Amino acid sequence: MRENDFNQLLQGIWEYFDGTLTPESLAQLNEQVATNPKVADLFVQSAELEGLLDQFHAGERIEIEAHQLLSAIGVASGQSDTLLASLSLDRDIEKRESSPVLLSWVQKWPTPMWSTGVLAALLLLILGVGVLGWRGGAQPGKPPLHVAAVAASTDALWSGSSAPDSDGWLPEGSVRLNRGQAEIRFVSGVIVVLKAPAEFQAISAIEANLKHGSITARVDGKTTSFKIHTPTAKVVDLGTEFGISVAESGETDVAVFDGKVDVSCDPDGKDQKLDKSGDRTKLPPRRMEAGEALRVDWAGQFRRIVTVTDNSFPALARSREIENIQRPPLIATVGDTLRNGDDNAKFYRIVSSGFGEDVPAYVDRNYEWNGIDKTGIPKCLIGAEYIMPFNSDKFAEDLEVTVTLERPAIVYVLFDDRGRPPKWLKQSFVDTGLDVGLDEGPYPGTAHALAQGPGQSIDYRFSVWKREVKESGAVVLGPRGGISRGRAMYGIVVAPLEAP
Repeated sequence: MRENDFNQLLQGIWEYFDGTLTPESLAQLNEQVATNPKVADLFVQSAELEGLLDQFHAGERIEIEAHQLLSAIGVASGQSDTLLASLSLDRDIEKRESSPVLLSWVQKWPTPMWSTGVLAALLLLILGVGVLGWRGGAQPGKPPLHVAAVAASTDALWSGSSAPDSDGWLPEGSVRLNRGQAEIRFVSGVIVVLKAPAEFQAISAIEANLKHGSITARVDGKTTSFKIHTPTAKVVDLGTEFGISVAESGETDVAVFDGKVDVSCDPDGKDQKLDKSGDRTKLPPRRMEAGEALRVDWAGQFRRIVTVTDNSFPALARSREIENIQRPPLIATVGDTLRNGDDNAKFYRIVSSGFGEDVPAYVDRNYEWNGIDKTGIPKCLIGAEYIMPFNSDKFAEDLEVTVTLERPAIVYVLFDDRGRPPKWLKQSFVDTGLDVGLDEGPYPGTAHALAQGPGQSIDYRFSVWKREVKESGAVVLGPRGGISRGRAMYGIVVAPLEAP
């Protein structure tokens, strides 16, 4: 891209954030963002700066130092040191004033601006705190910019004027999905699956609002600080997959399936909660990791969610397959004797009609179930409901897992062949003679990785044990047994007692 074209593009982005972009220029910018990955990257970098400084929008003290800002938008440490040394940036950003030195130094910078994000940082430093006016929707009459589009949908029915346009782009305001579900892709690379009924707004390439309904989002490591606002919470992604469900009351459920997120009580967008005297106080966000789920209410209280089902959040990879299955659930709830109260946020995940090749095995590990050879998963397990437990529970000698069934069913336990079957398993279950495999994926010091398909990358064999339960109610499972390192927690699969 020629220098004049590049400068014109930067000017257009700045005018967009400033609310002064003409309709003709907006159309050109929309086209560039949609068709040129480099332009989309630059726009996302600009939006990320707004995200980084969002907490300071009201004129609060800026405490992020230049090193932190540059690192956050992708500037390597060596480049950051060179940049700061050249500019003599040894003060907090709040003290930085506009400087002609910055402008002349930009022209001498030898590294391509597209890949480093340095240009966006320099523009921020040039403009100072005035750039805080970037916040999405803050400028009255600002023309819409395309930041997200519907990539696919299943039986989707949108509400009137809030429907996406003919090319799938979401409008500037909220969209209402009355039926079905839709996969929304942001120009930043973020994927969101929205399930009806829901009201959703794409604010920018790295920010959205969920007024009610449920979503599941996947954010890769290239996008930082993707945020979802709800009536009671703010969820900041740290490179992960997570689900959010907002009830009509505004209470927010958050579950982390992979990676980490920060969750703040955010009833008024101020990261505050009610203290014991009824006053609002500012609190740091709560860090959540894979396998954890919490509910945030209007008072800012966090409560543990013990069981997460497919009905709680839409599934990303197999959303359409699950949507077409009408079988009523077999598993009502799952609980254990290890976790009481709200301090522990671990959840059991119930996957309805979903057992098969390459399905995830645990909520706290990126492992997968597979057939041990080309014949694949045993037919009696295909499509059955299954529970994703915590692999870390393999060491808990006093563990009891209670599975409550809605109706008669066959309960299967997948037991690691490296261990000796415990007494409770031998007394209440029968070894079917069938086996499944566990693929543990990558681990330090090897080139090992998760593989696709039956018989691929099988690390360990698990025996399939069976128990027929002829009445609804609770089935209690004991500890795995033993404390030897390297053995995995058992899996739990539930199928109808009679073929549907």
